[in-house]
Amino acid sequence: MCAWHDMAGSFRAISLRLAALIALAPALAAPANAARLESRYTSIANSDCVIAPPLDEEVEEQSKTCLGPAGISVVVNGLGTSVQIALTWDETNADGAPSVVEAWSAGEKIEWRGPVVSGVFKAEAAIVRMLFPKEGTPDVGHQVLAIIRVEYGEACLLGAVDIGANKNGYQLARSAADNASQFQCDRDSAVAIGKKTEWTRRVIEASGG
Repeated sequence: MCAWHDMAGSFRAISLRLAALIALAPALAAPANAARLESRYTSIANSDCVIAPPLDEEVEEQSKTCLGPAGISVVVNGLGTSVQIALTWDETNADGAPSVVEAWSAGEKIEWRGPVVSGVFKAEAAIVRMLFPKEGTPDVGHQVLAIIRVEYGEACLLGAVDIGANKNGYQLARSAADNASQFQCDRDSAVAIGKKTEWTRRVIEASGG
């Protein structure tokens, strides 16, 4: 009887150890140096940016430069009925920065996603709301989250998510942003993430995709 109890106890102990190892398996499989991705937010509202004086008083045009993370600046150009967004770095001339994304208007903040390396946040992607008007009105009718791949000195559109067509639009956008390091601007093309719509198509086509 005692031997049976001893065997049963040993079996339970082995089972508990196996269960603990199975529970730890995901952590053991993860790279030891894997960095957790975080968000940082910056504003592109007029009050938080430097607005350049118009080059021509007769042309409806406005350009402003807004501070981003870690030496990145966001250049927002309003050209009549469209807004273009570009990214520049410390040594880049803002006037010559190529547009990354374009729409009728844009939201007032940018969410940046990336790891913190040696205490410094490194942006690998940016998410910004691009807006289109409700048909026949000056009101916002359609909103698309543009996901921008960010590397030092280079930025391009990675994907677009229609908020109205996808209930989990922000989750889809962040998931795409968190895999941005796998996207190469000179090789890969931007895609609609979630449901494809007229508005994701417009954002992608305006970016040259």
